[in-house]
Amino acid sequence: MSLRTRTLLIVALTLVALVLALYALTARIWMASIAVLEDHEVRRDVERAELALRNEIAHLSSITTDWGDWDDTYAFVEDGNENYVATNLTPPSLAKIDLHVMVFAHSSGRIVKAMAVDLKTQAEASVPVSFRERLDPALHGGEEAAVCAGLVRLDEGILMLAARRCLTSRHTGPPRGMVLFGRFVDADLLARLSAQTQLSLSLHSRDEPGLAPELRQAFRDMSPERKTLLRPLDEATYAGYVLLQPAYGESAFLLAVSVPRGIRAEGRSGLRYLVGGILLSAFVFGAMTLLVIERQVLASLHRLTDEVRRIGSAHDLSLRTSVLRNDELGRMAASVNGMLDALETANRKMEESAQALRRSEERNRSLVETAGSAILLVSEDGRVMEWNPEAERVFGVPRAEAVGKEYLASFVPEDSRATVATDFRKVLAGEPTQGFEHAVRRPDGTIRTLLWNLTRLPLSPVGRPGVLAIGQDITERKRTEQALHQREEQLRQAQKMEAIGRLAGGIAHDFNNLLMVVLGYAELLVSRLGDRDPLSTFASEIRKAGERAASLTQQLLAFGRKQVVQPRLLDMNVFVTDMGGMLRRMIGEDIELTTKLPPGLDRVKVDPSQVTQVLLNLVANARDAMPNGGRLLVETETVVRSHEEGEVPPGRYVGLQVTDDGQGMEPETLAHIFEPFFTTKPGGKGTGLGLATVHGIVRQNEGHISVESAPGRGTTIRILWPSAGLEQERPAAAEEAAAAAAGGSETILVVEDQPSVRDLAAKLLRMRGYTVLEADQPDTAVRLCREHADSIELLLTDVVMPKMNGGQLAQLLLAEQPGMKVLFMSGYADDPEVRKAIITGAAFLQKPFTPVALAGAVRRLLDGG
Repeated sequence: MSLRTRTLLIVALTLVALVLALYALTARIWMASIAVLEDHEVRRDVERAELALRNEIAHLSSITTDWGDWDDTYAFVEDGNENYVATNLTPPSLAKIDLHVMVFAHSSGRIVKAMAVDLKTQAEASVPVSFRERLDPALHGGEEAAVCAGLVRLDEGILMLAARRCLTSRHTGPPRGMVLFGRFVDADLLARLSAQTQLSLSLHSRDEPGLAPELRQAFRDMSPERKTLLRPLDEATYAGYVLLQPAYGESAFLLAVSVPRGIRAEGRSGLRYLVGGILLSAFVFGAMTLLVIERQVLASLHRLTDEVRRIGSAHDLSLRTSVLRNDELGRMAASVNGMLDALETANRKMEESAQALRRSEERNRSLVETAGSAILLVSEDGRVMEWNPEAERVFGVPRAEAVGKEYLASFVPEDSRATVATDFRKVLAGEPTQGFEHAVRRPDGTIRTLLWNLTRLPLSPVGRPGVLAIGQDITERKRTEQALHQREEQLRQAQKMEAIGRLAGGIAHDFNNLLMVVLGYAELLVSRLGDRDPLSTFASEIRKAGERAASLTQQLLAFGRKQVVQPRLLDMNVFVTDMGGMLRRMIGEDIELTTKLPPGLDRVKVDPSQVTQVLLNLVANARDAMPNGGRLLVETETVVRSHEEGEVPPGRYVGLQVTDDGQGMEPETLAHIFEPFFTTKPGGKGTGLGLATVHGIVRQNEGHISVESAPGRGTTIRILWPSAGLEQERPAAAEEAAAAAAGGSETILVVEDQPSVRDLAAKLLRMRGYTVLEADQPDTAVRLCREHADSIELLLTDVVMPKMNGGQLAQLLLAEQPGMKVLFMSGYADDPEVRKAIITGAAFLQKPFTPVALAGAVRRLLDGG
């Protein structure tokens, strides 16, 4: 077989094998890529459909939040104002915001208003019965249920539901109830979402009647961990499913999306065109290959002679002969090529060395120009010689303006120049400096901080040594670190205040029980001994000491912010006078305290412990503002506003004003004084919570606070409390004495885990004729209640007890004896049950209480008061 025939046969067989292998590999890769692309497109379509539905839910939640934070809504859920209904709750109003149903509920669970509308006719419709059944978990599900948005399954269909607590427009509470808005996911909504996404959408629930087999299978295959499912239905359709969790623990919902399989059809069509192209390319490539072999290999012998002659006459080192098979002619051609290679290699090395030098220079220049750090070259005499683009950005000065300027005088703040000059001298002396921070000044006056690495260059472009400075802009990082440090300090202060509060509450709990016994028996001694007995004076002193100790306990609770807020009528003049001794001890002898208390002042209704906390904080701040002594004035007045001034509406107010002649404050400081944790005092001498607490107490009592201050002119803080007029509370002592003197014969169950307190309460009640049953724990109280069925008329129980608190015990016993009255007592003011009892108006005695207070409270409660 000739060389030509053998060569053509090998080339043809090789091309056929390559074409077949290329077709198989291409088809496999192509269709796999089409499948991945199809899955990606379907997944993206499913995500768009899910996003469209969630946007509808989010829109509904936004509308609900707007209504829930409306002051008129906040008032409506409390008083059911019909004017609010006529103005806002009309069918056209609901239809305008695309709602089917709207419910307003009070915090007690009572529905204030519920209505529905037919969106097509904009006429009022009846609220779906199944929707009312779904309200129970929303109304009684706690904080998580009170704020939610999602889907709910009703008999009438699937409903988008949003629930929000009713707060004021300032997001303050307490919450008075909640608002629930609903929109059915009907055919109109699905059609709108389908048009919006250009997809075929449907929404299903697990218990939907007549559910298609593929949907039932999708429900079985999906779970909370696998919320999205994609699968082909047939050759023409691909389906995607999204599992949606319900709003209130029901079975999940399924969003189904149907997508035509256009990508797969296009992929198969593309594969056919690709295979055709491969075959055509293979044919062309084969023909060209055969042509090249014919001309380059088979005709090489003739060409070799011409090439050798041409190389010899051209003197071109890049020319080569074609190396043939391993014969004499081929070895000769190879020897010629070897000599040409050696000569060309030597010539190429010389050219490569020159090119490498040029590339190195270009690379160094590129690194400097594109570096993320500011790169400067400063000469020995301190002038800028190089200035990269990052330096232009950091310094705010173009390179053309910076080069030639003196670096220290032009770009470094005056207070940093000495330090920077010292570091430059060290570097020029051969000491490298790394991690050196210094500030730079921009033309607009702003200061930025850079972290520098300085290196000495032996020979700068001007022929003398210089300093190469590479700086990283760390301004934002320094600001972030400073903010983080401030947050950590605030957290430590908050933790310290919480620890103090817990300690105060714990001490008050135990101390109040002890004072209960001391005051009770002291009162008994005073009543038994009489005024003529010499020992009655001792007993009176014991009682007075106990009362002072009780007052100190209340102050301790006020300091720890654990006191229960119990507003009552207060004469501010009497209050300030009573606080005078404590205030003088607190400010010291170098500050003169004066008061200005005009007679005939209106009363205010406020918790005295809160006013104590306000006055102590204001006086403490005034004291700290006068480190060298000064004058402090506390004054009161009755203020009448006939028109609105700032945030103060018209009306009568009682003013409390604290004025000092201390250091005063700048306007920048005044803008932040009521912010939590903001303080101008040195570290460790202030929490930053004093004035924030004052502001919160004043706002809580619907008052107003203002500050006037200037540097060197002192500070005046003025508080306006809403006036309660000149009325006085009825004397409680006379009422208690009258009720206590009456006594009674009813049966009372006393539950108290502290033996001394329980014995005292039982003894005081028996002395007034009552039949008393004693229990040291809730289990014993339950047993006694069952043994004396229907005979116990009043339960006197402590709130904080092991195993079961007083509120739970009262609910248990009232279920067996509904007519029984309940009187709570506690010395721990921070317990949630105590606060609940006071807020709901339940009968409550704060420990320590006197025998007269106990007897009066019991008698009034038994008499139906």
